[in-house]
Amino acid sequence: GDQDFLGTKERMAKVLTLIPDKTVREEVERAMNDCSTSKDRWNALVKTVNSAAQIKNMKWKLKHVIDEIILQYTYPRLDINVSKGLNHLLKSPFCIHPKTGKVCTPFTPKIAAKFDPTTVPTISELVEELRMYDQKQSELNNEDDTTKRVKGYKKTSLNSSVHIFEDFLRKLEATWKGKRIEISDQKMEF
Repeated sequence: GDQDFLGTKERMAKVLTLIPDKTVREEVERAMNDCSTSKDRWNALVKTVNSAAQIKNMKWKLKHVIDEIILQYTYPRLDINVSKGLNHLLKSPFCIHPKTGKVCTPFTPKIAAKFDPTTVPTISELVEELRMYDQKQSELNNEDDTTKRVKGYKKTSLNSSVHIFEDFLRKLEATWKGKRIEISDQKMEF
């Protein structure tokens, strides 16, 4: 809705280029032309692609089309330049925006609608959080070996973002391990 990424013929044409099969692409275009809002066009696109994916020889071609479109067009961005450019710096977790100093933080899709990019920490804020944590530990005389070994991110507001990213990586690794086992089973290699 807010992004209206299917709001014009030009925008629809850009999305359609991500559908690898010409016949399916034309079907999706016809279905979207019958709709008036981005939301309705999106629903028509999903329905048409999923329906076409049921055909045996299309399944592999269309398997990830919907996910790829979602990532490319609806992933929350911090500013308009991020939305326009596919090579923008803030595509990587924990990188720093050069002008604002804001840290690109991962979050779960469940909270995407509630996520407020203006609340992500800046480098200056993180440095201050580290200083405050260490100062508090010093005042409490808690500078034993375990306190000194606490990783820097655990002392800051980035802690939850790091856990979200680590969870994502664990799931990704499990998926890849499962895929490798499946491939080796097919090849009968162990």
